[in-house]
Amino acid sequence: MRRNPSEFEYVEASLETPNSVKEKTPKAKAVVKKRPKANAKAGVDDNSPKAKAVVRTPKAAKELPRPKKPKLVGTLFVGPYLNNFPEPIRPHVKSITDVRSDGNCGYRAVAYFMHQSEHNWKTCRNDLLLEVNNHYDLYENMTGIGGANKLRYRLSFFQDGTAPEDRWMIFPDMGHVVASTYNVVVVLLSQLQCLTFLPLHSRPPSSDKIRVLGIGLVNGDHFVQVDLKACSPMPPIANYWFKFRWEEAKEWETLFSLQIEAFKAIIGSDVATAESFDVD
Repeated sequence: MRRNPSEFEYVEASLETPNSVKEKTPKAKAVVKKRPKANAKAGVDDNSPKAKAVVRTPKAAKELPRPKKPKLVGTLFVGPYLNNFPEPIRPHVKSITDVRSDGNCGYRAVAYFMHQSEHNWKTCRNDLLLEVNNHYDLYENMTGIGGANKLRYRLSFFQDGTAPEDRWMIFPDMGHVVASTYNVVVVLLSQLQCLTFLPLHSRPPSSDKIRVLGIGLVNGDHFVQVDLKACSPMPPIANYWFKFRWEEAKEWETLFSLQIEAFKAIIGSDVATAESFDVD
């Protein structure tokens, strides 16, 4: 059985558009992210049917940029400085040790040889100063009136930083002081002058304990430490040694006669082998 529609139902039906379609708006689905359990172990997936250990390969560490190499300070090498020495002597140079160029380079070179570190240059200055003070008359006679005081002034500089020129090491005077302070043989090498300095007031030690300290003057104003090969040719002995040495030091004279003769045989007249010489 069916009933007839009511009057208001006819009205509503007349208002509806037969072709109108209601758009259905899809409902947004909530996305739920599961948080790992607080007590879950690192590297283990709890959501898998069977928990399996996850092995994670660490990323390769980035290599840090290497610092630039400093200048050749306190470094052994036989580099460009070799050309600052007479050509016949170059094959006899075993190594050259450069030091900081700050006006203390001569003392740094000696400190590297005697104290195993150029940073002990203040100790070297003090050692040389004590030598001059303890043998004041010897150096005063050798360098002339006021010469010993000039040496003391030149040595009395212990400040950090660059040393002024009047505090630099000078040769030949300092060659005698260094040799006498440490009882070693000092060999000076440069393009213009090559000399050997011997201790002025002490006897030589046994032959196996004699040490030869090579000092090279390079670029006209910088000292380096030079290591010579065994039994290398050696420059003549500084002539002031013969004039002012003590009797106790006489035995040094003949120890290197063969090496000195070998040096004379290979070095030309353009290289001075005396303490004083004329420059044209």
